[in-house]
Amino acid sequence: MNGFIMHKDIAVLRVDNDIVINSHPIAPLGLKQGQTILKWLSNRAADNKRANVRLLKKVLRITDTSDIATVLRAHAATVTDNYWYKTDGEEITYKDILFRYCTVW
Repeated sequence: MNGFIMHKDIAVLRVDNDIVINSHPIAPLGLKQGQTILKWLSNRAADNKRANVRLLKKVLRITDTSDIATVLRAHAATVTDNYWYKTDGEEITYKDILFRYCTVW
């Protein structure tokens, strides 16, 4: 796995062959303290024990329901912070992966 942990549009960590390098001061604390990238990513995944999460994966036809595969599908974005994962070569920005609320009237 090669890419960057991003904070909005700032690359705060480089990931090279699953190893975290080049830490920025605003990088996630766990990663700065030596947590592996795979552990950090799996902590960002929705809990598979929840029925609505399993149903959502089924509706979205996600065949590989492992935590890592699921979280990478959403670029490791969450609604609770501004960190996300950008794979090498991707031409996307924070605006492209940002969760937006939708109101249906």
